[in-house]
Amino acid sequence: MSEIKTTTMSMEDIKKVCSNLDYSAALVYNATPDMVKQACVDAKQMKYAAVPVFPSYIKMVAEELQGTDIAPQCVVGFPSGGEHTVVKAKIAEQGVLDGAKEFDMVINVGRLIAKDYKYVTEDVRAVVEVAHANNITVKGIIEVGFLTDEDKLAAVECLAEAGADFVKTCTGFAEGKATIHDM
Repeated sequence: MSEIKTTTMSMEDIKKVCSNLDYSAALVYNATPDMVKQACVDAKQMKYAAVPVFPSYIKMVAEELQGTDIAPQCVVGFPSGGEHTVVKAKIAEQGVLDGAKEFDMVINVGRLIAKDYKYVTEDVRAVVEVAHANNITVKGIIEVGFLTDEDKLAAVECLAEAGADFVKTCTGFAEGKATIHDM
């Protein structure tokens, strides 16, 4: 049996790692205002990159994170991606007004699986246009647990064509989590 090696990290090193991560403690179905505020306190303490929340909380998060480098992140299409494109664009518009600095958007997985790539691309583009007009980043989530490798590649192509800034593997809400292969 091979020997397990352990290492210790300083708190400063841990915060460097956290500065590249979204802190999703308040992105839960039962999130209360107190949970959202606590997530912001935790995120500030550990120097996370962003705090994603459902749209009704983005204004609160923007206020709580004001004066920090931590992005208030509004989720769009969570957790299924099945909302109408018009609804997703309106959520993005309201997110801008409420202080969002990033959008975490779930693509329409069912349309992707049906190979309706034009729909998926235009759906993402509607949010990207609102976001980019306001210097806001869009992270597109493809929900890999439902997808074949061919679907995953098509999803990335749709996101790239629509102008999304990042690709994320999954929300954590659905079945199937990201694997090393998915990366």
